[in-house]
Amino acid sequence: MRLRLMISALALLALTLQAAACSVAFDATEEGVYYCESDEDCLAPQFICSVENTCVRRGDINDQYPCIDEDEDGYGAPGTDRRNCPNAQEDCDDTNPDINPGKAEVCDGIDNNCSGDTDVVTCSRDSDCPTGVSDPEGNSVNYTCNTESGVCEARPAISFCPGNTCPECAVVLQCTSGALDITPETCR
Repeated sequence: MRLRLMISALALLALTLQAAACSVAFDATEEGVYYCESDEDCLAPQFICSVENTCVRRGDINDQYPCIDEDEDGYGAPGTDRRNCPNAQEDCDDTNPDINPGKAEVCDGIDNNCSGDTDVVTCSRDSDCPTGVSDPEGNSVNYTCNTESGVCEARPAISFCPGNTCPECAVVLQCTSGALDITPETCR
């Protein structure tokens, strides 16, 4: 009898320890209290971990964690809690709505996409590169992805090249001091 009680007590202890080691799991439609230490413990994305360490619906704690977004671009200010902002990434310049992690990087001397790299656009395919870009004189420029370097390169946009192969039009335009090289005259 004593052995059975000891085995039962050990089994109960093992179950308790196993439950404590598991990540919090719950059905979002079920009512109850679910404890957490971070947002990742609340397995459904519409729930976050409150300061009381319980999973609560994201919209239920807007007053507790307001989105501080001075430029109203949907990205929260640096150093603030961004869990209720439309976009979770930190805005590196919360005074300018044209600078945030969702913007494309262009040659202008500014870190437009908050990557930490000014005027460098990383890519794995052409669709990662900026579109609708012009050189300082207003000539259209096409960006393509150099898959070897993983960086977008700007080239003059030409519709046709009369008389020769226009090798100067295939040259990569450089971004120097925040300004893109001017498209060669023969490529316009």
